[in-house]
Amino acid sequence: MRFSARQYAFALLALGLVVSFAAFLRFNAPRLHPPANPAHVFELREPPKFLTEELALAYANESLKQEGLNPADWRPVPDGRTHAPDGRVDAYLARTRGTPNRGVLLFTRGGLSPKFVAVELKGSRVLCENAPGR
Repeated sequence: MRFSARQYAFALLALGLVVSFAAFLRFNAPRLHPPANPAHVFELREPPKFLTEELALAYANESLKQEGLNPADWRPVPDGRTHAPDGRVDAYLARTRGTPNRGVLLFTRGGLSPKFVAVELKGSRVLCENAPGR
């Protein structure tokens, strides 16, 4: 079976498209699927009844520090949409619906991109995950 010049050209074009697409995926993978942010885990002596806003702010600041940022430079942004289980309004913490032990804090610093810190209380552990804002 012999192939014509047109069939060879088509095969080379198809191969070039496949290689180009594979190269695009290889070099753009970090942008298409950014790596997960590492969680910072803090161990408490005793598990609290629920995640308080004070606890969330303290460990969110500590997680910023662990990522090499100066927490004194970053200010939490007021939210005020959620309430703690004891009825107090959360000034900064936006709790996840359905659980009193998970929420998000937003921090800003001048003209820089904001930072989000997700905070979760699991027993006697506080988990924080930092993510850049957009």
